[in-house]
Amino acid sequence: MGLLTDPKRQKKIVEAISKYNNWLCVLCYLSGVIGFLALAYQPLNGATYFSENALLPGLVTNEFYAEINMNALASELKEEFNKEKRKVPREWIYNHLREIGLDTYIQNYSIKYPLDIAKGQNIPGQNVYGILRAKRSASTEAVVLTTPMRPKDSDLPSTTGGIVLMLAMAKYFRRQTYWSKDIIFLVSDHEQIGLQAWLDGYHDIKSEYIVPSDVMGRSGAIQAAINLEIPDGNIRYFDIKIEGMNGQLPNLDLFNLVVKICNQEGVDVSFHRNFDPMDAQSVDGYVQSVKTMLEMMWSQAAGTPSGNHGLFHKYHIEAVTLQGIRRKNSNYAFPLERTGRILEGIFRSLNNLLERFHQSFFFYILPGTRNYISIGMYMPPFAVAIWVTLKKDQENEDKEKKKEKEKSEKEGEEDEDREGKHTEEELEKEVEELRKTIMDEDVEEEAAAEGLISIMPVILISLMMGVFSYTGPDFITMFLTTF
Repeated sequence: MGLLTDPKRQKKIVEAISKYNNWLCVLCYLSGVIGFLALAYQPLNGATYFSENALLPGLVTNEFYAEINMNALASELKEEFNKEKRKVPREWIYNHLREIGLDTYIQNYSIKYPLDIAKGQNIPGQNVYGILRAKRSASTEAVVLTTPMRPKDSDLPSTTGGIVLMLAMAKYFRRQTYWSKDIIFLVSDHEQIGLQAWLDGYHDIKSEYIVPSDVMGRSGAIQAAINLEIPDGNIRYFDIKIEGMNGQLPNLDLFNLVVKICNQEGVDVSFHRNFDPMDAQSVDGYVQSVKTMLEMMWSQAAGTPSGNHGLFHKYHIEAVTLQGIRRKNSNYAFPLERTGRILEGIFRSLNNLLERFHQSFFFYILPGTRNYISIGMYMPPFAVAIWVTLKKDQENEDKEKKKEKEKSEKEGEEDEDREGKHTEEELEKEVEELRKTIMDEDVEEEAAAEGLISIMPVILISLMMGVFSYTGPDFITMFLTTF
Protein backbone atom coordinates (compact mmCIF):
# COMPACT_ATOMS: atom_id res chain seq x y z
CA MET A 1 0.00 0.00 0.00
CA GLY A 2 3.05 2.29 0.23
CA LEU A 3 2.89 2.71 -3.55
CA LEU A 4 -0.60 4.17 -3.20
CA THR A 5 0.07 6.45 -0.21
CA ASP A 6 3.44 7.96 -1.22
CA PRO A 7 2.73 11.41 -2.82
CA LYS A 8 5.69 11.15 -5.21
CA ARG A 9 4.66 7.75 -6.46
CA GLN A 10 1.04 8.87 -6.67
CA LYS A 11 2.19 11.72 -8.93
CA LYS A 12 3.97 9.23 -11.19
CA ILE A 13 0.82 7.09 -11.39
CA VAL A 14 -1.25 10.17 -12.26
CA GLU A 15 1.24 11.19 -14.97
CA ALA A 16 1.22 7.67 -16.43
CA ILE A 17 -2.58 7.56 -16.46
CA SER A 18 -2.77 10.99 -18.08
CA LYS A 19 -0.18 10.01 -20.71
CA TYR A 20 -2.01 6.85 -21.77
CA ASN A 21 -5.46 8.26 -21.08
CA ASN A 22 -7.15 7.24 -24.35
CA TRP A 23 -5.80 3.70 -24.28
CA LEU A 24 -6.86 3.27 -20.64
CA CYS A 25 -10.36 4.53 -21.44
CA VAL A 26 -10.72 2.00 -24.26
CA LEU A 27 -9.33 -0.77 -22.05
CA CYS A 28 -11.67 0.05 -19.14
CA TYR A 29 -14.71 0.26 -21.39
CA LEU A 30 -14.00 -3.07 -23.07
CA SER A 31 -13.17 -4.67 -19.71
CA GLY A 32 -16.44 -3.44 -18.23
CA VAL A 33 -18.54 -4.68 -21.16
CA ILE A 34 -16.77 -8.06 -21.31
CA GLY A 35 -16.98 -8.47 -17.54
CA PHE A 36 -20.68 -7.63 -17.62
CA LEU A 37 -21.45 -10.13 -20.38
CA ALA A 38 -19.35 -12.76 -18.60
CA LEU A 39 -21.77 -12.66 -15.67
CA ALA A 40 -24.28 -14.57 -17.79
CA TYR A 41 -21.97 -17.60 -17.60
CA GLN A 42 -23.44 -19.92 -14.96
CA PRO A 43 -20.30 -20.40 -12.79
CA LEU A 44 -20.02 -16.60 -12.42
CA ASN A 45 -23.59 -15.93 -11.25
CA GLY A 46 -25.65 -17.27 -8.38
CA ALA A 47 -28.38 -19.89 -8.13
CA THR A 48 -31.73 -18.59 -6.90
CA TYR A 49 -32.81 -19.35 -3.35
CA PHE A 50 -35.52 -18.30 -0.89
CA SER A 51 -34.66 -15.63 1.64
CA GLU A 52 -38.15 -15.55 3.18
CA ASN A 53 -38.41 -18.84 5.05
CA ALA A 54 -42.06 -18.24 5.96
CA LEU A 55 -43.15 -18.89 2.36
CA LEU A 56 -42.60 -22.65 2.72
CA PRO A 57 -43.15 -23.29 -1.02
CA GLY A 58 -44.39 -26.72 -1.99
CA LEU A 59 -44.73 -27.89 1.61
CA VAL A 60 -48.36 -28.97 1.17
CA THR A 61 -49.99 -31.04 -1.54
CA ASN A 62 -52.17 -28.93 -3.83
CA GLU A 63 -55.67 -30.39 -3.94
CA PHE A 64 -57.55 -28.02 -6.20
CA TYR A 65 -60.32 -29.48 -8.27
CA ALA A 66 -62.97 -27.54 -10.14
CA GLU A 67 -66.39 -27.70 -8.52
CA ILE A 68 -67.85 -26.21 -11.65
CA ASN A 69 -67.61 -27.33 -15.25
CA MET A 70 -64.99 -24.90 -16.52
CA ASN A 71 -65.46 -25.93 -20.16
CA ALA A 72 -69.17 -25.18 -19.97
CA LEU A 73 -68.46 -21.92 -18.14
CA ALA A 74 -65.95 -20.93 -20.82
CA SER A 75 -68.51 -21.62 -23.56
CA GLU A 76 -71.08 -19.52 -21.71
CA LEU A 77 -68.61 -16.67 -21.34
CA LYS A 78 -67.76 -16.81 -25.05
CA GLU A 79 -71.45 -16.49 -25.87
CA GLU A 80 -71.60 -13.36 -23.72
CA PHE A 81 -68.62 -11.91 -25.59
CA ASN A 82 -70.23 -12.75 -28.94
CA LYS A 83 -73.34 -10.73 -28.13
CA GLU A 84 -71.43 -7.46 -28.43
CA LYS A 85 -67.90 -7.60 -29.78
CA ARG A 86 -66.87 -4.23 -28.36
CA LYS A 87 -68.21 -4.77 -24.85
CA VAL A 88 -67.29 -7.06 -22.01
CA PRO A 89 -69.80 -9.00 -19.86
CA ARG A 90 -69.35 -7.13 -16.57
CA GLU A 91 -72.81 -8.01 -15.25
CA TRP A 92 -72.24 -11.69 -16.00
CA ILE A 93 -68.99 -11.72 -14.01
CA TYR A 94 -70.56 -9.69 -11.20
CA ASN A 95 -73.48 -12.14 -10.86
CA HIS A 96 -71.21 -15.20 -10.75
CA LEU A 97 -68.95 -13.68 -8.07
CA ARG A 98 -72.02 -12.78 -6.06
CA GLU A 99 -73.45 -16.31 -6.41
CA ILE A 100 -70.20 -17.73 -5.02
CA GLY A 101 -70.74 -15.69 -1.86
CA LEU A 102 -68.09 -12.97 -2.13
CA ASP A 103 -68.51 -9.32 -1.21
CA THR A 104 -68.90 -8.14 -4.79
CA TYR A 105 -68.69 -4.58 -6.09
CA ILE A 106 -68.50 -2.60 -9.32
CA GLN A 107 -66.22 0.43 -9.50
CA ASN A 108 -67.00 3.12 -12.07
CA TYR A 109 -64.34 5.43 -13.48
CA SER A 110 -63.86 7.81 -16.39
CA ILE A 111 -60.89 8.56 -18.62
CA LYS A 112 -59.97 12.09 -19.70
CA TYR A 113 -57.54 11.86 -22.59
CA PRO A 114 -54.86 14.58 -22.65
CA LEU A 115 -54.34 17.03 -25.54
CA ASP A 116 -58.05 16.91 -26.33
CA ILE A 117 -57.65 13.60 -28.20
CA ALA A 118 -61.22 12.53 -27.43
CA LYS A 119 -62.56 16.07 -28.06
CA GLY A 120 -63.40 16.69 -24.43
CA GLN A 121 -65.42 13.49 -23.98
CA ASN A 122 -65.00 11.29 -20.90
CA ILE A 123 -64.69 7.59 -21.68
CA PRO A 124 -66.39 5.46 -19.00
CA GLY A 125 -65.16 2.14 -17.62
CA GLN A 126 -66.04 -0.39 -14.93
CA ASN A 127 -64.06 -2.80 -12.79
CA VAL A 128 -65.62 -5.82 -11.12
CA TYR A 129 -64.11 -7.26 -7.95
CA GLY A 130 -65.04 -9.54 -5.11
CA ILE A 131 -63.46 -9.95 -1.67
CA LEU A 132 -63.14 -13.29 0.11
CA ARG A 133 -62.98 -12.41 3.80
CA ALA A 134 -60.51 -14.44 5.83
CA LYS A 135 -62.01 -16.24 8.81
CA ARG A 136 -58.81 -16.07 10.85
CA SER A 137 -58.05 -12.35 10.70
CA ALA A 138 -59.62 -8.92 10.86
CA SER A 139 -59.06 -7.99 7.20
CA THR A 140 -55.78 -6.20 7.89
CA GLU A 141 -53.88 -7.87 5.01
CA ALA A 142 -54.83 -9.02 1.54
CA VAL A 143 -53.52 -10.58 -1.66
CA VAL A 144 -54.92 -9.97 -5.14
CA LEU A 145 -55.73 -12.25 -8.08
CA THR A 146 -56.48 -10.15 -11.14
CA THR A 147 -57.08 -10.60 -14.86
CA PRO A 148 -58.00 -8.10 -17.59
CA MET A 149 -61.31 -8.12 -19.49
CA ARG A 150 -60.63 -8.03 -23.23
CA PRO A 151 -63.45 -7.70 -25.78
CA LYS A 152 -63.64 -10.05 -28.68
CA ASP A 153 -62.31 -7.52 -31.20
CA SER A 154 -59.22 -6.79 -29.10
CA ASP A 155 -55.82 -7.15 -30.74
CA LEU A 156 -54.45 -8.78 -27.59
CA PRO A 157 -54.82 -12.50 -26.78
CA SER A 158 -58.03 -13.60 -25.11
CA THR A 159 -58.18 -13.90 -21.31
CA THR A 160 -61.29 -16.08 -21.19
CA GLY A 161 -59.41 -18.87 -19.45
CA GLY A 162 -58.17 -16.47 -16.75
CA ILE A 163 -61.70 -15.26 -15.96
CA VAL A 164 -63.10 -18.80 -15.83
CA LEU A 165 -60.21 -19.99 -13.69
CA MET A 166 -60.68 -17.05 -11.32
CA LEU A 167 -64.32 -17.98 -10.76
CA ALA A 168 -63.38 -21.61 -10.12
CA MET A 169 -60.61 -20.55 -7.69
CA ALA A 170 -62.98 -18.22 -5.85
CA LYS A 171 -65.47 -21.03 -5.29
CA TYR A 172 -62.74 -23.44 -4.15
CA PHE A 173 -61.01 -20.94 -1.88
CA ARG A 174 -64.28 -20.03 -0.17
CA ARG A 175 -64.62 -23.56 1.22
CA GLN A 176 -61.17 -23.50 2.84
CA THR A 177 -60.74 -22.36 6.43
CA TYR A 178 -56.97 -21.78 6.60
CA TRP A 179 -56.88 -18.29 5.06
CA SER A 180 -55.29 -15.62 7.24
CA LYS A 181 -55.46 -12.91 4.57
CA ASP A 182 -58.31 -11.61 2.48
CA ILE A 183 -58.22 -12.54 -1.21
CA ILE A 184 -59.39 -9.95 -3.73
CA PHE A 185 -60.56 -11.22 -7.14
CA LEU A 186 -60.35 -8.32 -9.58
CA VAL A 187 -61.40 -8.19 -13.24
CA SER A 188 -60.23 -4.90 -14.74
CA ASP A 189 -61.48 -3.05 -17.81
CA HIS A 190 -59.38 -1.15 -20.38
CA GLU A 191 -56.21 -3.05 -19.49
CA GLN A 192 -53.79 -0.98 -17.37
CA ILE A 193 -56.07 2.06 -17.24
CA GLY A 194 -58.77 0.15 -15.41
CA LEU A 195 -56.32 -1.37 -12.97
CA GLN A 196 -54.76 2.04 -12.32
CA ALA A 197 -58.24 3.43 -11.60
CA TRP A 198 -58.90 0.66 -9.09
CA LEU A 199 -55.53 1.16 -7.36
CA ASP A 200 -56.08 4.92 -7.19
CA GLY A 201 -59.52 4.42 -5.71
CA TYR A 202 -58.30 1.80 -3.25
CA HIS A 203 -55.50 4.06 -1.98
CA ASP A 204 -57.47 7.35 -2.23
CA ILE A 205 -55.20 8.89 -4.86
CA LYS A 206 -56.48 11.63 -7.17
CA SER A 207 -55.46 11.82 -10.81
CA GLU A 208 -56.06 14.42 -13.52
CA TYR A 209 -56.80 12.01 -16.37
CA ILE A 210 -58.19 8.93 -14.58
CA VAL A 211 -61.11 9.80 -12.32
CA PRO A 212 -62.15 6.78 -10.23
CA SER A 213 -65.20 6.53 -8.05
CA ASP A 214 -64.92 5.59 -4.41
CA VAL A 215 -64.11 1.95 -3.73
CA MET A 216 -67.03 0.73 -1.64
CA GLY A 217 -65.51 -2.57 -0.56
CA ARG A 218 -62.06 -2.54 0.99
CA SER A 219 -59.67 -4.89 2.70
CA GLY A 220 -56.30 -4.33 4.40
CA ALA A 221 -52.82 -3.60 3.06
CA ILE A 222 -52.15 -5.54 -0.15
CA GLN A 223 -48.97 -7.61 0.14
CA ALA A 224 -48.77 -9.33 -3.25
CA ALA A 225 -50.67 -9.74 -6.51
CA ILE A 226 -50.81 -12.29 -9.33
CA ASN A 227 -52.03 -11.19 -12.75
CA LEU A 228 -53.38 -13.83 -15.16
CA GLU A 229 -53.28 -13.67 -18.95
CA ILE A 230 -54.56 -17.13 -19.77
CA PRO A 231 -56.44 -18.21 -22.93
CA ASP A 232 -59.29 -20.67 -22.81
CA GLY A 233 -57.21 -23.80 -23.45
CA ASN A 234 -54.36 -25.63 -25.16
CA ILE A 235 -51.75 -24.02 -22.87
CA ARG A 236 -48.24 -25.31 -23.53
CA TYR A 237 -46.23 -23.38 -20.92
CA PHE A 238 -46.19 -20.22 -18.82
CA ASP A 239 -44.16 -17.10 -19.47
CA ILE A 240 -43.45 -14.99 -16.38
CA LYS A 241 -43.47 -11.19 -16.67
CA ILE A 242 -41.87 -9.09 -13.94
CA GLU A 243 -40.86 -5.67 -15.36
CA GLY A 244 -42.83 -2.75 -13.97
CA MET A 245 -42.99 1.01 -14.38
CA ASN A 246 -39.58 2.59 -15.07
CA GLY A 247 -37.89 -0.81 -14.86
CA GLN A 248 -38.98 -1.52 -11.29
CA LEU A 249 -38.85 -5.20 -10.32
CA PRO A 250 -40.69 -7.30 -7.73
CA ASN A 251 -38.91 -8.99 -4.88
CA LEU A 252 -36.92 -11.96 -6.17
CA ASP A 253 -38.60 -14.30 -3.68
CA LEU A 254 -41.96 -13.90 -5.45
CA PHE A 255 -40.43 -14.80 -8.81
CA ASN A 256 -38.70 -17.82 -7.25
CA LEU A 257 -42.00 -18.88 -5.66
CA VAL A 258 -43.85 -18.92 -8.98
CA VAL A 259 -41.04 -20.87 -10.69
CA LYS A 260 -40.85 -23.37 -7.81
CA ILE A 261 -44.60 -24.13 -7.79
CA CYS A 262 -44.76 -24.44 -11.59
CA ASN A 263 -41.85 -26.88 -11.62
CA GLN A 264 -43.46 -28.85 -8.81
CA GLU A 265 -46.61 -29.27 -10.91
CA GLY A 266 -44.58 -30.29 -13.98
CA VAL A 267 -45.34 -27.14 -15.99
CA ASP A 268 -42.64 -25.56 -18.13
CA VAL A 269 -41.73 -21.96 -17.32
CA SER A 270 -40.01 -19.41 -19.54
CA PHE A 271 -38.73 -15.89 -19.08
CA HIS A 272 -39.11 -13.57 -22.07
CA ARG A 273 -40.13 -16.70 -24.04
CA ASN A 274 -36.68 -18.21 -23.36
CA PHE A 275 -36.29 -21.51 -21.55
CA ASP A 276 -33.33 -22.45 -19.38
CA PRO A 277 -30.63 -24.15 -21.49
CA MET A 278 -30.04 -27.86 -21.00
CA ASP A 279 -26.29 -27.32 -20.59
CA ALA A 280 -25.78 -23.84 -19.18
CA GLN A 281 -21.97 -24.11 -19.35
CA SER A 282 -21.89 -24.85 -23.08
CA VAL A 283 -21.49 -22.18 -25.75
CA ASP A 284 -25.14 -22.46 -26.80
CA GLY A 285 -26.22 -22.28 -23.16
CA TYR A 286 -24.14 -19.17 -22.57
CA VAL A 287 -25.53 -17.47 -25.69
CA GLN A 288 -29.07 -18.28 -24.52
CA SER A 289 -28.36 -16.80 -21.08
CA VAL A 290 -26.90 -13.61 -22.59
CA LYS A 291 -29.95 -13.27 -24.84
CA THR A 292 -32.34 -13.61 -21.90
CA MET A 293 -30.34 -11.13 -19.82
CA LEU A 294 -30.22 -8.50 -22.57
CA GLU A 295 -33.93 -8.89 -23.37
CA MET A 296 -34.76 -8.25 -19.72
CA MET A 297 -32.57 -5.14 -19.68
CA TRP A 298 -34.13 -3.89 -22.92
CA SER A 299 -37.61 -4.34 -21.44
CA GLN A 300 -36.58 -2.39 -18.34
CA ALA A 301 -35.05 0.39 -20.42
CA ALA A 302 -38.39 0.90 -22.19
CA GLY A 303 -39.86 2.12 -18.88
CA THR A 304 -43.32 0.68 -19.55
CA PRO A 305 -44.77 -2.28 -17.61
CA SER A 306 -44.68 -5.63 -19.38
CA GLY A 307 -48.13 -6.42 -17.92
CA ASN A 308 -50.81 -5.17 -15.55
CA HIS A 309 -48.71 -6.36 -12.62
CA GLY A 310 -46.28 -3.47 -13.17
CA LEU A 311 -48.74 -0.93 -11.76
CA PHE A 312 -48.67 -2.58 -8.33
CA HIS A 313 -44.96 -1.98 -7.81
CA LYS A 314 -45.14 1.74 -7.13
CA TYR A 315 -47.47 0.99 -4.22
CA HIS A 316 -44.84 -1.36 -2.76
CA ILE A 317 -46.94 -4.37 -3.76
CA GLU A 318 -44.96 -7.27 -5.21
CA ALA A 319 -46.64 -8.63 -8.35
CA VAL A 320 -45.94 -10.78 -11.41
CA THR A 321 -47.91 -11.87 -14.47
CA LEU A 322 -48.51 -15.47 -15.52
CA GLN A 323 -49.09 -15.56 -19.27
CA GLY A 324 -50.31 -18.81 -20.74
CA ILE A 325 -48.68 -19.57 -24.09
CA ARG A 326 -50.34 -22.00 -26.44
CA ARG A 327 -49.05 -23.58 -29.61
CA LYS A 328 -51.37 -24.73 -32.36
CA ASN A 329 -49.01 -27.43 -33.60
CA SER A 330 -48.16 -28.83 -30.17
CA ASN A 331 -49.49 -32.21 -29.08
CA TYR A 332 -48.87 -31.49 -25.40
CA ALA A 333 -51.11 -29.17 -23.41
CA PHE A 334 -52.25 -29.15 -19.79
CA PRO A 335 -55.79 -28.35 -18.58
CA LEU A 336 -56.85 -25.36 -16.52
CA GLU A 337 -57.10 -27.58 -13.42
CA ARG A 338 -53.31 -27.80 -13.29
CA THR A 339 -53.09 -24.01 -13.46
CA GLY A 340 -55.53 -23.94 -10.55
CA ARG A 341 -53.21 -26.14 -8.49
CA ILE A 342 -50.33 -23.78 -9.30
CA LEU A 343 -52.35 -20.79 -8.10
CA GLU A 344 -53.40 -22.71 -4.99
CA GLY A 345 -49.75 -23.38 -4.12
CA ILE A 346 -48.77 -19.74 -4.72
CA PHE A 347 -51.58 -18.32 -2.61
CA ARG A 348 -51.05 -20.78 0.21
CA SER A 349 -47.40 -19.69 0.37
CA LEU A 350 -48.42 -16.03 0.32
CA ASN A 351 -50.88 -16.83 3.08
CA ASN A 352 -47.92 -17.82 5.29
CA LEU A 353 -46.23 -14.42 5.04
CA LEU A 354 -45.69 -12.74 8.38
CA GLU A 355 -44.60 -9.40 6.86
CA ARG A 356 -44.03 -7.77 3.50
CA PHE A 357 -41.41 -9.09 1.10
CA HIS A 358 -38.15 -7.44 2.07
CA GLN A 359 -35.37 -9.98 2.60
CA SER A 360 -34.48 -10.88 -0.98
CA PHE A 361 -33.22 -8.68 -3.84
CA PHE A 362 -35.08 -5.85 -5.55
CA PHE A 363 -32.21 -5.04 -7.97
CA TYR A 364 -31.14 -7.99 -10.08
CA ILE A 365 -30.77 -9.33 -13.61
CA LEU A 366 -32.00 -12.77 -14.65
CA PRO A 367 -30.09 -14.86 -17.23
CA GLY A 368 -32.64 -17.64 -16.62
CA THR A 369 -35.34 -18.77 -14.22
CA ARG A 370 -32.94 -20.53 -11.85
CA ASN A 371 -30.01 -18.10 -11.79
CA TYR A 372 -29.68 -14.43 -10.94
CA ILE A 373 -27.12 -11.62 -11.02
CA SER A 374 -27.39 -9.37 -7.98
CA ILE A 375 -26.56 -5.68 -7.85
CA GLY A 376 -23.32 -6.51 -6.07
CA MET A 377 -22.23 -8.55 -9.09
CA TYR A 378 -23.16 -6.30 -12.01
CA MET A 379 -22.22 -2.91 -10.52
CA PRO A 380 -18.37 -3.39 -10.51
CA PRO A 381 -18.09 -3.99 -14.30
CA PHE A 382 -20.61 -1.22 -14.86
CA ALA A 383 -18.50 1.13 -12.73
CA VAL A 384 -15.37 0.24 -14.70
CA ALA A 385 -17.15 0.96 -17.99
CA ILE A 386 -18.73 4.20 -16.79
CA TRP A 387 -15.37 5.51 -15.48
CA VAL A 388 -14.50 6.31 -19.12
CA THR A 389 -17.33 8.84 -19.23
CA LEU A 390 -16.25 10.45 -15.97
CA LYS A 391 -12.63 10.68 -17.08
CA LYS A 392 -13.49 12.17 -20.46
CA ASP A 393 -15.90 14.61 -18.85
CA GLN A 394 -13.17 15.81 -16.53
CA GLU A 395 -10.74 16.12 -19.43
CA ASN A 396 -13.22 18.24 -21.40
CA GLU A 397 -13.85 20.39 -18.36
CA ASP A 398 -10.12 21.04 -17.98
CA LYS A 399 -9.88 22.09 -21.63
CA GLU A 400 -12.79 24.50 -21.23
CA LYS A 401 -11.16 26.08 -18.18
CA LYS A 402 -7.89 26.55 -20.03
CA LYS A 403 -9.72 28.24 -22.91
CA GLU A 404 -11.45 30.56 -20.48
CA LYS A 405 -8.08 31.47 -18.91
CA GLU A 406 -6.53 32.25 -22.26
CA LYS A 407 -9.53 34.33 -23.22
CA SER A 408 -9.43 36.26 -19.96
CA GLU A 409 -5.69 36.91 -20.35
CA LYS A 410 -6.19 38.27 -23.87
CA GLU A 411 -9.03 40.50 -22.72
CA GLY A 412 -6.84 41.78 -19.89
CA GLU A 413 -4.04 42.66 -22.28
CA GLU A 414 -6.43 44.46 -24.59
CA ASP A 415 -7.83 46.47 -21.71
CA GLU A 416 -4.34 47.44 -20.61
CA ASP A 417 -3.43 48.61 -24.10
CA ARG A 418 -6.57 50.69 -24.40
CA GLU A 419 -6.32 52.39 -21.08
CA GLY A 420 -2.52 52.93 -20.93
CA LYS A 421 -3.00 55.12 -17.87
CA HIS A 422 -1.79 52.84 -15.15
CA THR A 423 1.54 53.39 -13.58
CA GLU A 424 4.28 50.81 -13.64
CA GLU A 425 3.67 49.95 -9.98
CA GLU A 426 -0.04 49.40 -10.53
CA LEU A 427 0.66 47.23 -13.56
CA GLU A 428 3.12 45.13 -11.61
CA LYS A 429 0.57 44.65 -8.82
CA GLU A 430 -2.14 43.59 -11.25
CA VAL A 431 0.21 41.18 -13.02
CA GLU A 432 1.23 39.70 -9.69
CA GLU A 433 -2.40 39.24 -8.60
CA LEU A 434 -3.26 37.67 -11.96
CA ARG A 435 -0.37 35.24 -11.62
CA LYS A 436 -1.48 34.27 -8.12
CA THR A 437 -5.05 33.61 -9.23
CA ILE A 438 -3.86 31.53 -12.19
CA MET A 439 -1.48 29.54 -9.97
CA ASP A 440 -4.24 28.94 -7.41
CA GLU A 441 -6.61 27.68 -10.14
CA ASP A 442 -3.89 25.40 -11.55
CA VAL A 443 -3.24 23.96 -8.09
CA GLU A 444 -6.97 23.33 -7.55
CA GLU A 445 -7.33 21.63 -10.94
CA GLU A 446 -4.28 19.45 -10.36
CA ALA A 447 -5.56 18.51 -6.92
CA ALA A 448 -9.01 17.65 -8.33
CA ALA A 449 -7.49 15.59 -11.15
CA GLU A 450 -5.11 13.80 -8.81
CA GLY A 451 -7.93 13.23 -6.32
CA LEU A 452 -10.07 11.40 -8.89
CA ILE A 453 -7.31 9.52 -10.68
CA SER A 454 -5.27 8.62 -7.61
CA ILE A 455 -8.09 6.61 -6.07
CA MET A 456 -8.67 4.53 -9.20
CA PRO A 457 -5.83 2.07 -8.41
CA VAL A 458 -7.32 1.56 -4.94
CA ILE A 459 -10.77 0.92 -6.44
CA LEU A 460 -9.42 -1.49 -9.07
CA ILE A 461 -7.38 -3.43 -6.50
CA SER A 462 -10.43 -3.60 -4.22
CA LEU A 463 -12.57 -4.93 -7.07
CA MET A 464 -9.94 -7.54 -7.93
CA MET A 465 -9.76 -8.65 -4.30
CA GLY A 466 -13.54 -8.84 -4.12
CA VAL A 467 -13.75 -10.97 -7.27
CA PHE A 468 -11.00 -13.23 -5.95
CA SER A 469 -12.75 -13.58 -2.58
CA TYR A 470 -15.99 -14.52 -4.34
CA THR A 471 -14.59 -16.98 -6.88
CA GLY A 472 -11.39 -18.08 -5.13
CA PRO A 473 -12.86 -20.87 -2.94
CA ASP A 474 -14.57 -22.53 -5.92
CA PHE A 475 -11.44 -22.45 -8.07
CA ILE A 476 -9.27 -23.71 -5.19
CA THR A 477 -11.71 -26.56 -4.57
CA MET A 478 -11.76 -27.48 -8.25
CA PHE A 479 -7.96 -27.36 -8.34
CA LEU A 480 -7.55 -29.62 -5.28
CA THR A 481 -10.05 -32.21 -6.52
CA THR A 482 -7.94 -32.78 -9.62
CA PHE A 483 -5.09 -34.08 -7.45
